[in-house]
Amino acid sequence: MDLSISGMRPIHRFGVLLPGEFRALDDDPVLGGTTLFSTSKARPAMVRLSRAFNPPGPVDFVGLAVKIPSAYGPGHDQDLIMVSSVAQPVLRRLPFLTIGPLGTMFTSGTTYAAGPERVVFGAGLEPRPRGQLGPAVCAAVGGGLTIRLMAASPRGPWRPVATVSVSGELNDSTDVRFTPSAAGGGLRPVGYVNAFRSIVYAYFQHGDQDGKKEGTGGD
Repeated sequence: MDLSISGMRPIHRFGVLLPGEFRALDDDPVLGGTTLFSTSKARPAMVRLSRAFNPPGPVDFVGLAVKIPSAYGPGHDQDLIMVSSVAQPVLRRLPFLTIGPLGTMFTSGTTYAAGPERVVFGAGLEPRPRGQLGPAVCAAVGGGLTIRLMAASPRGPWRPVATVSVSGELNDSTDVRFTPSAAGGGLRPVGYVNAFRSIVYAYFQHGDQDGKKEGTGGD
């Protein structure tokens, strides 16, 4: 089953949203100084797998977004937004087409500051059946899925930093919003690309809210 998210969102409107549990490995030499990655305490999470354009065929850009709600207090979430890419340095900053959401490498593309260091986030999914966001893949996800989060310096090797265990019913809520600017606790998105993404996300999410108000007769 595909979930189509309505509103002004120009891409990644088609996806599935599932509950999960985030757990940091808590021993990373760079991220260990941040609030989120300094402890292995389990935290509730939300995971969204999405297709960018949803063409008839299986090939598309695939998005993976992880939200840790209230990571830094009520209403202060941590969002990690990634897209299908490759592991290699330089190229890991670019989106790449892939077949299905699960048999691929995801990267944030853009950079985060953790103290004086700079990191890029990545993720791999297990198990890794291939396929579109259709019933077979959704069944596999609902039956249990582990997201292995990684981090690297912009040109360095990947290292594991956390896991997100996903198992549960599909959630058709359209009110869960992800934004690149949702961060804190010593972890900060940096650079012109992150700033531009935050503006774009805010613009289209504001349009979504206006559309909902018009549809419900709100002011």
